[in-house]
Amino acid sequence: MSDARNYIAPGWDQVYAMLLDLALRIRKSGFKADLIVGVSRGGWAPARILSDLLENPPEETPGWHASELETSQVMAHNEALVHMERAVKTELTKTPPFLPKAFLKTDGAPDVKFEGYEYFVFPMEHREFSDTGLIGNPFRATKEKGLEAYRRFAGHLVRALKEFEKIKVEVKNREFVNRV
Repeated sequence: MSDARNYIAPGWDQVYAMLLDLALRIRKSGFKADLIVGVSRGGWAPARILSDLLENPPEETPGWHASELETSQVMAHNEALVHMERAVKTELTKTPPFLPKAFLKTDGAPDVKFEGYEYFVFPMEHREFSDTGLIGNPFRATKEKGLEAYRRFAGHLVRALKEFEKIKVEVKNREFVNRV
C-alpha cells in the first residue's frame, strides 16, 4: 500500500519568516522559555535562531561579536576589561562587497545565504559584514547575565562529562597497524 501523504519542505527564507512570527507570538504571550530544544536532524538551526530572536529585538542582528552575551561574560570575568564608552549598538549585518549579489549575509555566522539556503562558508573578518566589526547590542549586557551564562555552561559541561564517564573504553592496540 502506498503512502499518499504529501510533505512540504520550506526554504530557509520561509523557515526564518515562520520563526519571526513564532518569536513575536511568544513575546506577546509573555511566556519566558527556560530551554529551547532542537532535534539535530534539522531542528538545531531553527532552535538556535528562535533563541536569538527571543533574546534580541527583531530589528537587531542576533548577538555575536561584542554583543549582549559576550559583553556580559567579560563583565562577569573582569569588569575592568569592558569599555562601555567604546560600545556601539550595531545595525544589521551587510553582505560583503566581494560577494556576488546572489549571496546574502544576515548574521555573524561564517556562512552566507544563497537561494534561501545557508551552506556556503567564506572566511571573513567581522568588519567585512559589519561597519564597526561588532555584531549585536552590548548595552543590554550585565555582570549577572554573564554569571548566569557561565553557570549554565558549566552545568551543561558537568552533565556531559558525567555521561562520558559511562562510556566503556578498552584500548586494544595503540599502534596504527592495518589502518587506511
